[in-house]
Amino acid sequence: MPLTGYIVSLLATVSLVSCAGKKSVPATSSIHFERTACFGACPIYTLVINGEGLAQFEGKRFTEKIGSFEKQLSKEDTKALFDLLNSTEWNSFADEYPTDITDLPGILFKYNHKKVSKQIVVYGEHPEQLDVLSEYLSKIAESDGWTNLNIE
Repeated sequence: MPLTGYIVSLLATVSLVSCAGKKSVPATSSIHFERTACFGACPIYTLVINGEGLAQFEGKRFTEKIGSFEKQLSKEDTKALFDLLNSTEWNSFADEYPTDITDLPGILFKYNHKKVSKQIVVYGEHPEQLDVLSEYLSKIAESDGWTNLNIE
C-alpha cells in the first residue's frame, strides 16, 4: 500500500475510534448502589445514577447527608463511570456473596445497560473488582455539590 493510502486508512480508523468514544450512554442505563446496615456505625444509603448522569442519593444513617439529595454529573464523569461499568464482566459474578457472619454490612449492585441486567448482593468474600466499583461509587456518593430535596 502506498504511504498516502496508509495515512488515509490510519486517519479513517482514528476518526472512527474517536467518534465511537464520544457516544453517549443511553438514558435507560443505570447503576443502583446500596450500602446496608451493620452492627456498628456503617453508612447506610442508596445511590442511583442513570445514563444521563442524574444521581439520586438517599441517606438513611451514619452518613453526612440524611434524606433525599440529587446532583447532575458532568457528561465526562457520566461517561467515565459507565466506561468503568461497561468494562466489568457482570455476568462472571455470582448473584450473591453470602457469609455466616450476621453483623457485617452489605452492598447491593443493580446494573442495567443495553443487554446487561445484573443484581449482586455482597456480604462475604467477593471478587476485588466489586471493591473497585464500590470505592468509585462511594466517592461519588461522598462528593460535594448535592442539592437537598428534603422539605424543611
